[in-house]
Amino acid sequence: MIIPLLLLLLLFGCLGSKPHLSTSISNVSPEHPYEGDTITFTINVVNSGNADANDFTVDLLVDNTSVKTMAVSLSPSSNKTVSFSWVPLSAGDYHFAAKVDSGNIVSEPSAEKETSMELSVLPSEEADAFSIVPSKKAVDVELFDVNSEGIQVAYTYSSPTAELPGYFQLLRYVRNSKEVKIGTVNYADFSTASVLFIDGPTSVEQMAGILSILTDATFEVQNKTINGTEISVLSAGSSAIPLCVWREKGWLKLFVYQELASYRTCENLTGNYDPSYLNGMLNESRELASPLPFNATALGSMQRLSNFTRSEYGAAFEDDEGFYGLYVTKEPYVPQEYVCEGRITNSSKMQVCETMPTSTSTWTTVQRNVGNYSLICLSIPKANDSSIEIEMKALDICYSLNFSGEERVWKRFVDVLVSRCDLPDNFSCVSYDFSDAALKLNLTQNTGRTVVINGFKCTGESNVPTENFQLNQSIILKSNSTVHLEYPCYNATGAPMLENYAYLGSRMYLNYSFEGSNESAVIRGNVSVKKI
Repeated sequence: MIIPLLLLLLLFGCLGSKPHLSTSISNVSPEHPYEGDTITFTINVVNSGNADANDFTVDLLVDNTSVKTMAVSLSPSSNKTVSFSWVPLSAGDYHFAAKVDSGNIVSEPSAEKETSMELSVLPSEEADAFSIVPSKKAVDVELFDVNSEGIQVAYTYSSPTAELPGYFQLLRYVRNSKEVKIGTVNYADFSTASVLFIDGPTSVEQMAGILSILTDATFEVQNKTINGTEISVLSAGSSAIPLCVWREKGWLKLFVYQELASYRTCENLTGNYDPSYLNGMLNESRELASPLPFNATALGSMQRLSNFTRSEYGAAFEDDEGFYGLYVTKEPYVPQEYVCEGRITNSSKMQVCETMPTSTSTWTTVQRNVGNYSLICLSIPKANDSSIEIEMKALDICYSLNFSGEERVWKRFVDVLVSRCDLPDNFSCVSYDFSDAALKLNLTQNTGRTVVINGFKCTGESNVPTENFQLNQSIILKSNSTVHLEYPCYNATGAPMLENYAYLGSRMYLNYSFEGSNESAVIRGNVSVKKI
Protein backbone atom coordinates (compact mmCIF):
# COMPACT_ATOMS: atom_id res chain seq x y z
CA MET A 1 0.00 0.00 0.00
CA ILE A 2 2.98 2.31 0.52
CA ILE A 3 4.02 2.38 -3.13
CA PRO A 4 0.54 3.21 -4.59
CA LEU A 5 0.11 5.93 -1.97
CA LEU A 6 3.48 7.42 -2.90
CA LEU A 7 2.56 7.41 -6.59
CA LEU A 8 -0.75 9.08 -5.78
CA LEU A 9 1.01 11.84 -3.83
CA LEU A 10 3.50 12.38 -6.65
CA LEU A 11 0.69 12.53 -9.22
CA PHE A 12 -1.33 15.11 -7.33
CA GLY A 13 1.83 17.04 -6.57
CA CYS A 14 2.58 17.38 -10.30
CA LEU A 15 -0.95 18.40 -11.13
CA GLY A 16 -0.89 21.04 -8.44
CA SER A 17 2.24 22.68 -9.99
CA LYS A 18 0.54 24.09 -13.09
CA PRO A 19 -0.17 27.73 -14.05
CA HIS A 20 -3.71 29.01 -13.69
CA LEU A 21 -4.56 31.83 -16.13
CA SER A 22 -7.37 34.37 -16.11
CA THR A 23 -8.04 37.68 -17.83
CA SER A 24 -10.23 40.78 -17.61
CA ILE A 25 -10.76 43.98 -19.62
CA SER A 26 -9.87 46.76 -17.19
CA ASN A 27 -10.35 49.82 -19.42
CA VAL A 28 -11.64 50.90 -22.86
CA SER A 29 -10.79 54.30 -24.35
CA PRO A 30 -12.63 56.22 -25.63
CA GLU A 31 -15.80 55.14 -23.85
CA HIS A 32 -18.01 56.32 -26.70
CA PRO A 33 -16.00 55.78 -29.90
CA TYR A 34 -16.93 56.87 -33.40
CA GLU A 35 -16.17 54.94 -36.56
CA GLY A 36 -12.58 55.56 -37.58
CA ASP A 37 -11.44 56.21 -33.99
CA THR A 38 -8.64 54.15 -32.51
CA ILE A 39 -10.10 52.13 -29.60
CA THR A 40 -7.59 51.04 -26.96
CA PHE A 41 -8.36 48.00 -24.77
CA THR A 42 -6.40 47.57 -21.55
CA ILE A 43 -6.37 43.88 -20.60
CA ASN A 44 -5.17 42.44 -17.31
CA VAL A 45 -3.72 38.91 -17.42
CA VAL A 46 -3.16 36.91 -14.19
CA ASN A 47 -1.27 33.68 -13.42
CA SER A 48 -2.58 32.55 -10.03
CA GLY A 49 -0.93 29.10 -10.27
CA ASN A 50 2.37 27.99 -8.79
CA ALA A 51 4.19 27.31 -12.07
CA ASP A 52 5.57 29.45 -14.89
CA ALA A 53 3.32 30.21 -17.87
CA ASN A 54 5.64 30.72 -20.84
CA ASP A 55 4.83 32.16 -24.27
CA PHE A 56 1.07 31.84 -24.13
CA THR A 57 -1.12 33.98 -26.38
CA VAL A 58 -3.43 36.84 -25.49
CA ASP A 59 -6.02 37.49 -28.20
CA LEU A 60 -8.42 40.35 -28.84
CA LEU A 61 -11.50 39.13 -30.70
CA VAL A 62 -14.08 41.25 -32.47
CA ASP A 63 -17.32 39.45 -33.24
CA ASN A 64 -15.54 36.11 -32.56
CA THR A 65 -12.69 36.88 -34.97
CA SER A 66 -9.17 37.39 -33.66
CA VAL A 67 -7.84 40.79 -34.73
CA LYS A 68 -4.82 41.20 -32.42
CA THR A 69 -2.49 38.65 -30.76
CA MET A 70 0.37 39.00 -28.33
CA ALA A 71 2.73 36.45 -26.70
CA VAL A 72 3.05 36.81 -22.91
CA SER A 73 4.98 34.98 -20.16
CA LEU A 74 4.08 35.12 -16.45
CA SER A 75 5.78 33.73 -13.38
CA PRO A 76 3.69 32.12 -10.61
CA SER A 77 1.32 34.42 -8.69
CA SER A 78 1.90 37.41 -10.99
CA ASN A 79 -0.07 39.57 -13.42
CA LYS A 80 0.59 41.77 -16.43
CA THR A 81 -1.29 44.53 -18.24
CA VAL A 82 -1.30 44.57 -22.07
CA SER A 83 -2.93 46.98 -24.50
CA PHE A 84 -4.51 46.39 -27.89
CA SER A 85 -5.69 49.00 -30.38
CA TRP A 86 -8.31 48.44 -33.04
CA VAL A 87 -10.02 50.78 -35.53
CA PRO A 88 -13.67 50.20 -36.55
CA LEU A 89 -14.28 51.22 -40.16
CA SER A 90 -18.06 51.38 -39.69
CA ALA A 91 -20.57 52.08 -36.96
CA GLY A 92 -22.55 49.38 -35.15
CA ASP A 93 -22.70 47.15 -32.09
CA TYR A 94 -19.62 45.01 -31.60
CA HIS A 95 -18.84 42.04 -29.34
CA PHE A 96 -15.30 42.25 -27.94
CA ALA A 97 -13.53 39.44 -26.11
CA ALA A 98 -10.11 38.94 -24.55
CA LYS A 99 -8.85 35.36 -24.42
CA VAL A 100 -5.65 33.84 -23.01
CA ASP A 101 -4.07 30.56 -24.06
CA SER A 102 -6.91 29.84 -26.46
CA GLY A 103 -5.47 26.46 -27.37
CA ASN A 104 -5.11 25.41 -23.69
CA ILE A 105 -1.43 24.70 -24.32
CA VAL A 106 0.07 25.91 -21.03
CA SER A 107 -2.93 25.64 -18.67
CA GLU A 108 -6.16 23.75 -18.20
CA PRO A 109 -9.43 24.99 -19.76
CA SER A 110 -11.22 27.53 -17.58
CA ALA A 111 -14.06 30.02 -17.97
CA GLU A 112 -11.76 32.64 -16.41
CA LYS A 113 -9.50 32.53 -19.45
CA GLU A 114 -12.00 34.59 -21.50
CA THR A 115 -13.81 37.84 -20.77
CA SER A 116 -16.10 39.81 -23.07
CA MET A 117 -18.09 43.02 -23.42
CA GLU A 118 -20.44 44.80 -25.81
CA LEU A 119 -19.57 48.21 -27.24
CA SER A 120 -21.48 50.51 -29.59
CA VAL A 121 -19.50 52.43 -32.21
CA LEU A 122 -21.21 55.65 -33.30
CA PRO A 123 -21.46 56.80 -36.92
CA SER A 124 -19.54 59.94 -37.83
CA GLU A 125 -21.66 63.05 -37.42
CA GLU A 126 -22.35 65.62 -40.10
CA ALA A 127 -19.50 68.12 -40.16
CA ASP A 128 -19.10 71.55 -41.73
CA ALA A 129 -15.55 72.30 -42.83
CA PHE A 130 -16.00 75.99 -42.06
CA SER A 131 -17.20 75.45 -38.49
CA ILE A 132 -13.70 76.03 -37.08
CA VAL A 133 -12.47 79.04 -39.10
CA PRO A 134 -12.29 82.59 -37.66
CA SER A 135 -15.46 84.67 -37.85
CA LYS A 136 -14.71 87.79 -39.88
CA LYS A 137 -15.25 89.26 -43.33
CA ALA A 138 -14.20 86.89 -46.12
CA VAL A 139 -13.61 87.76 -49.78
CA ASP A 140 -12.85 84.32 -51.22
CA VAL A 141 -14.14 80.92 -50.15
CA GLU A 142 -13.54 77.52 -51.74
CA LEU A 143 -14.66 74.01 -50.84
CA PHE A 144 -13.65 70.67 -52.37
CA ASP A 145 -15.75 67.67 -51.36
CA VAL A 146 -14.53 64.22 -52.47
CA ASN A 147 -16.62 61.13 -51.71
CA SER A 148 -15.50 57.54 -51.16
CA GLU A 149 -15.71 56.68 -54.88
CA GLY A 150 -13.49 59.64 -55.72
CA ILE A 151 -10.97 58.62 -53.06
CA GLN A 152 -10.86 55.10 -54.49
CA VAL A 153 -10.29 56.48 -58.01
CA ALA A 154 -7.38 58.60 -56.77
CA TYR A 155 -5.89 55.53 -55.11
CA THR A 156 -6.39 53.21 -58.10
CA TYR A 157 -5.53 55.57 -60.95
CA SER A 158 -2.28 57.07 -59.73
CA SER A 159 -1.24 58.52 -63.08
CA PRO A 160 -4.15 60.96 -63.58
CA THR A 161 -3.97 62.19 -59.97
CA ALA A 162 -0.32 63.12 -60.43
CA GLU A 163 -1.56 66.08 -62.49
CA LEU A 164 -3.79 67.37 -59.68
CA PRO A 165 -2.84 70.05 -57.11
CA GLY A 166 -0.62 68.90 -54.27
CA TYR A 167 -3.29 68.76 -51.59
CA PHE A 168 -5.21 66.21 -53.69
CA GLN A 169 -2.26 63.84 -53.53
CA LEU A 170 -3.24 62.91 -49.97
CA LEU A 171 -6.28 61.08 -51.38
CA ARG A 172 -3.90 58.24 -52.19
CA TYR A 173 -3.21 57.79 -48.48
CA VAL A 174 -6.78 57.82 -47.10
CA ARG A 175 -8.10 54.85 -49.04
CA ASN A 176 -10.64 53.66 -46.43
CA SER A 177 -12.20 57.07 -45.87
CA LYS A 178 -15.77 57.95 -46.76
CA GLU A 179 -15.32 61.64 -47.50
CA VAL A 180 -12.64 64.32 -47.66
CA LYS A 181 -13.39 68.06 -47.45
CA ILE A 182 -10.80 70.71 -48.27
CA GLY A 183 -11.76 74.33 -47.57
CA THR A 184 -9.91 77.63 -47.91
CA VAL A 185 -10.94 81.12 -46.87
CA ASN A 186 -9.24 84.42 -47.73
CA TYR A 187 -10.23 87.32 -45.48
CA ALA A 188 -10.44 91.05 -46.13
CA ASP A 189 -7.51 91.66 -43.75
CA PHE A 190 -5.32 89.38 -45.95
CA SER A 191 -5.28 86.53 -43.44
CA THR A 192 -6.09 83.01 -44.64
CA ALA A 193 -7.55 79.84 -43.16
CA SER A 194 -7.33 76.31 -44.56
CA VAL A 195 -9.15 73.24 -43.29
CA LEU A 196 -9.02 69.53 -44.06
CA PHE A 197 -11.72 67.13 -42.83
CA ILE A 198 -11.35 63.36 -43.34
CA ASP A 199 -14.27 61.04 -42.53
CA GLY A 200 -12.32 57.87 -41.95
CA PRO A 201 -9.75 56.02 -39.86
CA THR A 202 -6.78 58.37 -40.39
CA SER A 203 -4.98 59.11 -37.13
CA VAL A 204 -2.92 62.13 -36.12
CA GLU A 205 0.27 60.09 -36.42
CA GLN A 206 -0.71 58.87 -39.88
CA MET A 207 -1.43 62.45 -40.97
CA ALA A 208 2.03 63.51 -39.81
CA GLY A 209 3.48 60.70 -41.94
CA ILE A 210 1.37 61.66 -44.98
CA LEU A 211 2.43 65.30 -44.74
CA SER A 212 6.06 64.24 -44.47
CA ILE A 213 5.73 62.24 -47.69
CA LEU A 214 3.93 65.02 -49.57
CA THR A 215 6.21 67.86 -48.44
CA ASP A 216 9.50 66.00 -48.02
CA ALA A 217 9.73 67.43 -44.49
CA THR A 218 9.75 65.88 -41.04
CA PHE A 219 6.83 66.88 -38.83
CA GLU A 220 7.11 66.87 -35.06
CA VAL A 221 4.00 66.33 -32.92
CA GLN A 222 3.26 68.35 -29.78
CA ASN A 223 0.08 67.63 -27.83
CA LYS A 224 -1.90 70.48 -26.24
CA THR A 225 -5.28 71.08 -24.64
CA ILE A 226 -6.90 74.15 -26.20
CA ASN A 227 -10.39 75.27 -25.24
CA GLY A 228 -11.03 71.82 -23.80
CA THR A 229 -10.01 70.00 -26.98
CA GLU A 230 -7.02 67.69 -27.21
CA ILE A 231 -5.01 69.11 -30.11
CA SER A 232 -1.86 67.81 -31.78
CA VAL A 233 0.28 70.60 -33.21
CA LEU A 234 2.40 69.48 -36.18
CA SER A 235 5.41 71.58 -37.09
CA ALA A 236 8.21 71.12 -39.60
CA GLY A 237 10.60 73.73 -38.19
CA SER A 238 10.57 77.02 -36.32
CA SER A 239 9.79 79.06 -39.44
CA ALA A 240 6.91 76.86 -40.63
CA ILE A 241 3.29 77.60 -39.86
CA PRO A 242 2.00 75.02 -37.36
CA LEU A 243 -0.80 72.65 -38.32
CA CYS A 244 -3.43 71.72 -35.77
CA VAL A 245 -4.80 68.17 -36.01
CA TRP A 246 -7.31 66.27 -33.91
CA ARG A 247 -10.08 63.68 -34.15
CA GLU A 248 -13.65 64.62 -33.34
CA LYS A 249 -16.91 62.74 -33.82
CA GLY A 250 -15.59 60.46 -36.54
CA TRP A 251 -13.53 63.05 -38.44
CA LEU A 252 -9.85 63.86 -38.55
CA LYS A 253 -9.67 67.66 -38.64
CA LEU A 254 -6.71 69.76 -39.73
CA PHE A 255 -6.65 73.54 -39.37
CA VAL A 256 -4.12 76.17 -40.49
CA TYR A 257 -4.50 79.90 -39.92
CA GLN A 258 -2.06 82.53 -41.14
CA GLU A 259 -1.94 86.24 -40.46
CA LEU A 260 0.51 88.76 -41.85
CA ALA A 261 1.72 89.78 -38.42
CA SER A 262 1.80 86.48 -36.57
CA TYR A 263 1.58 82.70 -36.78
CA ARG A 264 -1.43 82.26 -34.49
CA THR A 265 -3.22 79.04 -35.22
CA CYS A 266 -4.86 76.57 -32.82
CA GLU A 267 -5.75 79.31 -30.33
CA ASN A 268 -8.40 80.47 -32.82
CA LEU A 269 -10.45 77.31 -32.35
CA THR A 270 -13.39 78.77 -30.46
CA GLY A 271 -15.99 76.19 -31.44
CA ASN A 272 -18.80 78.75 -31.59
CA TYR A 273 -18.50 79.98 -35.16
CA ASP A 274 -21.65 79.93 -37.27
CA PRO A 275 -20.63 78.36 -40.62
CA SER A 276 -23.83 79.48 -42.36
CA TYR A 277 -22.08 82.75 -43.29
CA LEU A 278 -19.57 81.08 -45.61
CA ASN A 279 -22.06 78.45 -46.74
CA GLY A 280 -24.40 81.24 -47.72
CA MET A 281 -21.66 82.71 -49.87
CA LEU A 282 -21.43 79.41 -51.75
CA ASN A 283 -25.16 79.09 -52.42
CA GLU A 284 -24.88 80.58 -55.89
CA SER A 285 -22.11 78.13 -56.76
CA ARG A 286 -24.39 75.25 -55.75
CA GLU A 287 -27.00 76.56 -58.16
CA LEU A 288 -24.57 75.86 -61.02
CA ALA A 289 -24.65 72.12 -60.26
CA SER A 290 -26.37 69.93 -62.84
CA PRO A 291 -26.84 66.16 -63.36
CA LEU A 292 -25.18 64.54 -66.34
CA PRO A 293 -27.24 63.57 -69.40
CA PHE A 294 -26.09 59.96 -68.99
CA ASN A 295 -25.68 57.57 -66.07
CA ALA A 296 -22.46 58.15 -64.15
CA THR A 297 -21.25 58.05 -60.55
CA ALA A 298 -20.31 61.32 -58.86
CA LEU A 299 -16.77 61.40 -57.45
CA GLY A 300 -16.70 64.86 -55.90
CA SER A 301 -17.42 68.54 -56.37
CA MET A 302 -15.86 71.98 -56.03
CA GLN A 303 -17.56 75.26 -55.05
CA ARG A 304 -15.95 78.66 -55.09
CA LEU A 305 -16.90 82.32 -54.71
CA SER A 306 -14.22 84.85 -55.54
CA ASN A 307 -14.38 88.50 -54.57
CA PHE A 308 -18.20 88.33 -54.39
CA THR A 309 -18.48 88.45 -58.20
CA ARG A 310 -17.17 85.19 -59.61
CA SER A 311 -19.00 81.95 -58.79
CA GLU A 312 -17.58 78.58 -59.80
CA TYR A 313 -18.77 75.00 -59.61
CA GLY A 314 -16.99 71.85 -60.70
CA ALA A 315 -17.77 68.14 -60.46
CA ALA A 316 -16.14 64.86 -61.45
CA PHE A 317 -17.89 61.63 -62.53
CA GLU A 318 -17.11 58.17 -63.86
CA ASP A 319 -18.81 55.29 -65.62
CA ASP A 320 -17.53 51.99 -66.99
CA GLU A 321 -15.94 53.71 -69.98
CA GLY A 322 -14.31 56.85 -68.68
CA PHE A 323 -14.01 59.85 -66.37
CA TYR A 324 -15.89 63.09 -66.91
CA GLY A 325 -15.62 66.62 -65.60
CA LEU A 326 -17.84 69.66 -65.48
CA TYR A 327 -16.68 73.19 -64.67
CA VAL A 328 -18.99 76.22 -64.74
CA THR A 329 -18.04 79.83 -64.03
CA LYS A 330 -20.43 82.75 -63.61
CA GLU A 331 -19.16 86.32 -63.51
CA PRO A 332 -19.94 89.70 -65.09
CA TYR A 333 -19.09 89.46 -68.77
CA VAL A 334 -15.91 91.18 -69.97
CA PRO A 335 -15.36 90.95 -73.75
CA GLN A 336 -12.24 88.93 -74.52
CA GLU A 337 -10.85 86.44 -76.97
CA TYR A 338 -11.31 82.78 -76.00
CA VAL A 339 -8.60 80.39 -77.09
CA CYS A 340 -9.20 76.77 -77.96
CA GLU A 341 -6.01 74.92 -78.85
CA GLY A 342 -5.47 71.55 -80.44
CA ARG A 343 -7.62 69.46 -82.76
CA ILE A 344 -10.89 71.23 -83.49
CA THR A 345 -14.26 69.58 -84.11
CA ASN A 346 -16.98 72.12 -84.72
CA SER A 347 -20.54 71.46 -83.56
CA SER A 348 -23.05 74.29 -83.61
CA LYS A 349 -21.35 77.18 -81.80
CA MET A 350 -19.17 74.96 -79.64
CA GLN A 351 -15.87 73.36 -80.38
CA VAL A 352 -14.35 70.11 -79.13
CA CYS A 353 -10.67 70.69 -78.42
CA GLU A 354 -8.07 68.18 -77.36
CA THR A 355 -5.95 69.73 -74.64
CA MET A 356 -2.89 67.89 -75.92
CA PRO A 357 -2.79 68.22 -79.71
CA THR A 358 -0.83 65.02 -80.34
CA SER A 359 -1.63 61.74 -82.01
CA THR A 360 -1.60 60.00 -78.59
CA SER A 361 -3.91 62.47 -76.84
CA THR A 362 -7.00 60.92 -75.26
CA TRP A 363 -8.32 63.90 -73.26
CA THR A 364 -11.21 65.73 -74.86
CA THR A 365 -12.56 69.08 -73.65
CA VAL A 366 -15.48 71.17 -74.77
CA GLN A 367 -15.51 74.90 -74.10
CA ARG A 368 -18.62 77.01 -74.31
CA ASN A 369 -19.84 80.47 -73.34
CA VAL A 370 -23.45 81.51 -72.82
CA GLY A 371 -24.15 84.97 -71.42
CA ASN A 372 -22.15 85.34 -68.20
CA TYR A 373 -21.58 81.57 -67.97
CA SER A 374 -18.36 79.89 -69.08
CA LEU A 375 -18.43 76.10 -69.36
CA ILE A 376 -15.71 73.50 -69.70
CA CYS A 377 -16.63 69.83 -70.04
CA LEU A 378 -14.15 67.00 -70.43
CA SER A 379 -13.96 63.26 -70.95
CA ILE A 380 -11.07 60.85 -70.35
CA PRO A 381 -11.35 57.25 -71.52
CA LYS A 382 -10.29 54.55 -69.07
CA ALA A 383 -8.82 52.56 -71.92
CA ASN A 384 -5.67 53.67 -73.70
CA ASP A 385 -7.54 54.71 -76.82
CA SER A 386 -10.31 57.26 -77.05
CA SER A 387 -13.45 56.80 -79.08
CA ILE A 388 -16.05 58.97 -80.72
CA GLU A 389 -18.56 57.92 -78.04
CA ILE A 390 -16.30 59.13 -75.21
CA GLU A 391 -15.52 62.37 -77.03
CA MET A 392 -19.20 63.04 -77.64
CA LYS A 393 -20.01 62.63 -73.95
CA ALA A 394 -17.98 65.77 -73.24
CA LEU A 395 -20.04 67.55 -75.87
CA ASP A 396 -23.28 66.14 -74.43
CA ILE A 397 -22.45 67.46 -70.97
CA CYS A 398 -22.00 71.03 -72.18
CA TYR A 399 -25.09 70.80 -74.39
CA SER A 400 -27.20 69.62 -71.44
CA LEU A 401 -26.43 72.76 -69.38
CA ASN A 402 -29.06 75.34 -70.15
CA PHE A 403 -28.19 78.94 -69.30
CA SER A 404 -29.90 82.05 -70.57
CA GLY A 405 -28.10 84.78 -72.50
CA GLU A 406 -26.35 85.27 -75.80
CA GLU A 407 -23.86 82.62 -76.78
CA ARG A 408 -20.34 83.68 -77.64
CA VAL A 409 -18.25 81.53 -79.91
CA TRP A 410 -14.94 80.08 -78.74
CA LYS A 411 -12.16 80.70 -81.23
CA ARG A 412 -9.31 78.52 -82.26
CA PHE A 413 -5.82 79.61 -81.25
CA VAL A 414 -4.79 80.18 -84.85
CA ASP A 415 -7.88 82.34 -85.40
CA VAL A 416 -6.88 84.65 -82.55
CA LEU A 417 -3.48 85.29 -84.10
CA VAL A 418 -4.11 88.20 -86.46
CA SER A 419 -1.92 90.95 -87.89
CA ARG A 420 -2.77 94.34 -86.46
CA CYS A 421 -1.18 97.68 -85.61
CA ASP A 422 -2.84 100.15 -83.24
CA LEU A 423 -1.76 103.51 -81.80
CA PRO A 424 -3.82 106.15 -79.93
CA ASP A 425 -3.90 109.99 -80.26
CA ASN A 426 -4.76 110.03 -83.99
CA PHE A 427 -1.64 108.08 -84.98
CA SER A 428 -2.13 105.12 -87.32
CA CYS A 429 -0.17 102.48 -89.22
CA VAL A 430 -0.31 102.75 -93.00
CA SER A 431 1.65 99.52 -93.40
CA TYR A 432 3.92 97.37 -91.22
CA ASP A 433 6.04 94.26 -91.34
CA PHE A 434 8.78 92.51 -89.42
CA SER A 435 11.71 91.31 -91.47
CA ASP A 436 15.49 91.26 -91.20
CA ALA A 437 15.06 91.41 -87.37
CA ALA A 438 13.45 94.84 -87.57
CA LEU A 439 9.96 96.36 -87.46
CA LYS A 440 9.27 98.32 -90.63
CA LEU A 441 6.44 100.78 -90.06
CA ASN A 442 4.90 103.49 -92.22
CA LEU A 443 3.34 105.87 -89.69
CA THR A 444 0.89 108.71 -90.23
CA GLN A 445 -0.87 111.21 -87.97
CA ASN A 446 -3.95 113.40 -88.44
CA THR A 447 -3.87 115.60 -85.32
CA GLY A 448 -4.20 118.73 -87.46
CA ARG A 449 -0.80 119.95 -86.16
CA THR A 450 2.85 119.28 -86.90
CA VAL A 451 4.27 116.60 -84.63
CA VAL A 452 7.87 116.11 -83.49
CA ILE A 453 8.70 112.42 -82.85
CA ASN A 454 11.38 112.36 -80.16
CA GLY A 455 11.46 108.64 -79.38
CA PHE A 456 10.26 105.24 -80.57
CA LYS A 457 10.75 101.67 -79.37
CA CYS A 458 9.33 98.22 -80.22
CA THR A 459 9.52 95.99 -77.14
CA GLY A 460 7.69 93.36 -75.11
CA GLU A 461 8.48 95.21 -71.88
CA SER A 462 5.41 96.49 -70.01
CA ASN A 463 6.99 99.73 -68.72
CA VAL A 464 9.85 101.53 -70.45
CA PRO A 465 11.37 104.82 -69.18
CA THR A 466 11.24 107.60 -71.78
CA GLU A 467 15.00 108.02 -71.87
CA ASN A 468 15.34 104.42 -73.02
CA PHE A 469 13.79 105.05 -76.43
CA GLN A 470 15.01 108.53 -77.41
CA LEU A 471 15.90 108.95 -81.10
CA ASN A 472 19.33 110.24 -82.06
CA GLN A 473 17.55 112.77 -84.28
CA SER A 474 13.95 113.91 -83.94
CA ILE A 475 11.54 113.40 -86.84
CA ILE A 476 9.20 116.16 -88.06
CA LEU A 477 5.83 114.78 -89.19
CA LYS A 478 3.16 117.09 -90.58
CA SER A 479 -0.54 116.25 -90.23
CA ASN A 480 -1.81 113.69 -92.74
CA SER A 481 1.72 112.85 -93.85
CA THR A 482 3.66 109.59 -93.53
CA VAL A 483 7.10 108.68 -92.22
CA HIS A 484 8.96 105.39 -92.54
CA LEU A 485 10.37 103.96 -89.29
CA GLU A 486 12.65 100.94 -89.18
CA TYR A 487 13.90 99.78 -85.77
CA PRO A 488 14.74 96.46 -84.07
CA CYS A 489 12.27 94.91 -81.62
CA TYR A 490 13.13 93.57 -78.19
CA ASN A 491 11.50 90.90 -76.05
CA ALA A 492 10.27 91.31 -72.47
CA THR A 493 13.79 90.73 -71.09
CA GLY A 494 15.35 93.36 -73.34
CA ALA A 495 17.03 90.96 -75.78
CA PRO A 496 16.71 91.60 -79.53
CA MET A 497 13.97 89.62 -81.28
CA LEU A 498 15.10 87.54 -84.22
CA GLU A 499 13.06 86.42 -87.19
CA ASN A 500 12.70 82.80 -86.11
CA TYR A 501 9.00 83.07 -85.33
CA ALA A 502 5.58 82.46 -86.82
CA TYR A 503 3.88 85.27 -84.97
CA LEU A 504 5.19 88.54 -83.54
CA GLY A 505 3.29 90.31 -80.78
CA SER A 506 4.86 93.41 -79.30
CA ARG A 507 4.28 96.86 -77.84
CA MET A 508 5.27 100.18 -79.42
CA TYR A 509 6.22 103.26 -77.40
CA LEU A 510 6.10 106.68 -79.05
CA ASN A 511 7.32 109.94 -77.46
CA TYR A 512 6.12 113.04 -79.30
CA SER A 513 5.53 116.77 -78.90
CA PHE A 514 3.82 119.47 -80.95
CA GLU A 515 6.08 121.82 -82.91
CA GLY A 516 6.29 125.26 -81.35
CA SER A 517 4.64 124.07 -78.12
CA ASN A 518 5.65 122.62 -74.75
CA GLU A 519 2.95 119.96 -75.07
CA SER A 520 4.33 116.39 -75.13
CA ALA A 521 3.08 112.87 -74.53
CA VAL A 522 4.17 109.24 -74.44
CA ILE A 523 1.74 106.77 -75.99
CA ARG A 524 1.75 102.98 -76.16
CA GLY A 525 0.42 100.91 -79.03
CA ASN A 526 0.41 97.27 -80.07
CA VAL A 527 1.68 95.55 -83.15
CA SER A 528 1.12 91.94 -84.24
CA VAL A 529 2.57 90.38 -87.37
CA LYS A 530 1.20 86.97 -88.36
CA LYS A 531 3.50 84.84 -90.50
CA ILE A 532 1.40 81.63 -90.58
